[in-house]
Amino acid sequence: MMWSNWGNDPKIEMTSLSGQRRQVLVATGLSRPFGMAIDFKSDRLFWIDSDRGVIGSINLFGHNNRRLHVHMVGATFHGIAVNEVSYMYSTV
Repeated sequence: MMWSNWGNDPKIEMTSLSGQRRQVLVATGLSRPFGMAIDFKSDRLFWIDSDRGVIGSINLFGHNNRRLHVHMVGATFHGIAVNEVSYMYSTV
């Protein structure tokens, strides 16, 4: 299970369904992460950060290989869908 936190300490975390092995995947460079999607072929979690105008991703296992795919100053993202290694996003 994966989720994101906003507020004073924004981060993206994951845990097993039993709540064991809680792990922080991303803890820096975030403001309002949400709209997460998983690409199981590449084992990557993609997210959008609407405050920063960013689409980012990280390995599902938390191996420090974070990627910045899109950075559009002033963009407001509302959702993301992943299809293999390509991705689609929407802005307002």
